[in-house]
Amino acid sequence: MDRATSGQKAPDGRTWYSKNESAKNKVCKADFPNAAAEEKRCDEYPFASTLQGGGLGNGNFSIRALEKSHNSSEGWHKSVFYARYRVAGGNHFWVSVE
Repeated sequence: MDRATSGQKAPDGRTWYSKNESAKNKVCKADFPNAAAEEKRCDEYPFASTLQGGGLGNGNFSIRALEKSHNSSEGWHKSVFYARYRVAGGNHFWVSVE
């Protein structure tokens, strides 16, 4: 994956993060319509902070409704990962998904 820089624009002028979030939210509403009522939030892979996220428009991403606290914890851990391994905007990295 490639980490998107803060505010990095896609060819259509929107930020990659915005495009990725929008794609995730659209699928989340369709696949998990009761997520908010169940106090869950959808999370996506590849991450919204990458150039390979749902905003590419190829449908090649996945989402899952998680407990709010788990989703927040995942975001914190990802921030620590980026900092610890110095994954800055524009850097290429990989993760092993189990």
